[in-house]
Amino acid sequence: MAKSKKDMRDTSREGREREEATRSSRRAEGLPPEEHASLEEVVRAARKAGAAKRKAAREEKKRSLSQDQPAAKPPVQDDAH
Repeated sequence: MAKSKKDMRDTSREGREREEATRSSRRAEGLPPEEHASLEEVVRAARKAGAAKRKAAREEKKRSLSQDQPAAKPPVQDDAH
C-alpha cells in the first residue's frame, strides 16, 4: 500500500539527526566584525550599475533600429515634366 505524504515526511525526519552547529560568531571567536560598505556607498553603486544597464540597453536599441532600416535611397528624379 502506498504511504501518504504525511507518513513519508515523518519517516524522512526520523532518519535525519540534528547535527551540532559548528559555526560560531566572529565576536565569540574574538575577531572584529566584518567590514561593510556604508548605505550611501551601496546606493551609489546600485545607481551607477542601473545607469550603465540603461545606457547599454539604449545603445543596443539604437543599434538594432539602425540595422533594421534599409539604407536611404536617393530620390528618383522624373525627367518627364
